[in-house]
Amino acid sequence: MNRCDLERLIGSEYGVKPDYPWAKYPTFAVFRHKENKKWFAVIMTIDKRKIGIDNDGKINVVIKTRRKFYFDGKLATRRFSRLSHE
Repeated sequence: MNRCDLERLIGSEYGVKPDYPWAKYPTFAVFRHKENKKWFAVIMTIDKRKIGIDNDGKINVVIKTRRKFYFDGKLATRRFSRLSHE
């Protein structure tokens, strides 16, 4: 599943559209509950090296509530501490 497919799935499943709250990070999409506006997911496109992948290029990272982390559609099996807020 690519990023566009995932955004469409979230939109049809939850009836919400992505919000892009950071001008500095225009590809970071936040999805919020309709009722209380709290986030339930964020999709970020980041450099692979930021999360310890020894490869050039970008990767889509999906962080969902309840501490499940997804990278390009696959559930992560370990924690990544190298994500930074640069």
